[in-house]
Amino acid sequence: SGSARNLIELGRLYLQTDRDEDAIARLEQAIAAGADYPDVHYLLGNAYRARGEVKRAQMAYRSALALNEHYADARRALEAIVV
Repeated sequence: SGSARNLIELGRLYLQTDRDEDAIARLEQAIAAGADYPDVHYLLGNAYRARGEVKRAQMAYRSALALNEHYADARRALEAIVV
């Protein structure tokens, strides 16, 4: 839907401008609005990782991989997290 797409773009923009908390809020809203896509979960993982929320980042990357097991960026990001 258009509103979900707008939320994703806002989330992406916030992430690029180091507004991680805003990015997380928008991306979670997008997912709730039906944008349950691997790249949205991946962006959410990046936002969580930027905030140091490792467990949530791992969950987001795993969600991306559950939706697309061939998502190389999500796999690399997940493997890069050393707990």
